[in-house]
Amino acid sequence: MCFVNALAGHVMPALLTKSYNPGAVQSAIMAPMALLIIQRSGRPLLCIAYGIIGHWLLVMGVKITFKFQTDEALTMSAFMLFANLVLPLAISHHVATKQSKKSN
Repeated sequence: MCFVNALAGHVMPALLTKSYNPGAVQSAIMAPMALLIIQRSGRPLLCIAYGIIGHWLLVMGVKITFKFQTDEALTMSAFMLFANLVLPLAISHHVATKQSKKSN
């Protein structure tokens, strides 16, 4: 998720608007480091897909908060738990299950 956030949320907007945004400098350092980790993971597309899906879920949490006037802390905490705990564990389980079926 950090690669998607660093690149799409901070570095690209700073370059496109030619203005500073909070987190741009840290993200300029974080994005190459995250890319290195993603490349070495053995599943780079899975990492990028998870980052995109995770951010999409969090944007949906913000939209729900504003549209239905829900409690921000509760709504965003629930979406963050789902996006950062349930989703990666579910994806990892799915990939591991597929690999174990292939090896049998």
